[in-house]
Amino acid sequence: MSSRQPNVLRFGVGASNEYRSAIWSLWVKGDDVYLAARALGGLIKLSMHWSGKWRLAWTKESGIRAPRSSDRVEERWHRPAEFRPGWTRGPSVIVPAVDMREPFSRRPEKIGKPVVWSPAPRSGYSYRFVLLFAAPGVASKDWQSAVDSPGVLIGTVKLRDSQTVLLTRHEAPLVEKESSFIDKHKGGTWIDYPHHRPEQVEASLFTAGSDDAGHPYILDVPFGWENVRGPRERDPRLRSP
Repeated sequence: MSSRQPNVLRFGVGASNEYRSAIWSLWVKGDDVYLAARALGGLIKLSMHWSGKWRLAWTKESGIRAPRSSDRVEERWHRPAEFRPGWTRGPSVIVPAVDMREPFSRRPEKIGKPVVWSPAPRSGYSYRFVLLFAAPGVASKDWQSAVDSPGVLIGTVKLRDSQTVLLTRHEAPLVEKESSFIDKHKGGTWIDYPHHRPEQVEASLFTAGSDDAGHPYILDVPFGWENVRGPRERDPRLRSP
């Protein structure tokens, strides 16, 4: 599966009318690669620069500075060495299976901006959307033989220096770090609207870090209506009998 736009891929979990993850965009500008979630409104993105410097940083437009930092950068990594000749492992977006009583509905998509949808992962599992960099001259169609776990190719984008970036999807059991984060935050985190609860919401709980092998990841934990509170949800006196 691939996007019709060669240098932009948009992907997500769920469907065009059901929110099970943010809609993610992967795009190329010259020899730099970028990854961002629509639910974050252009405030933060993961940049993979040709220099080998990778970083998760707030955008200039956001006006946000990272805590305990002199700039906008939340996380820094350096491009790792090839794990096999011609192949480099990139960051991943992790979307876990989450029990939701009432998922959000999505806003209608703009015409001409297709999204590659994946169904929700099985209970106790997550999807890992992993980026793979194939060096110039490497047959990207042989990507499956380069990795240890079976997966699905979502699409590819091409860099100016002829590298190919592959977006792959792998289903794997939740690890303890992911499960503990979900258990700690999902049930007790609220989106509060003090005056009026909107009819449409799209939101996830995000965190980022490095896995045990040092690879960057962003965890995208989708919210549902059970995580939204308006005046009626906060004040029992306003609820219908």
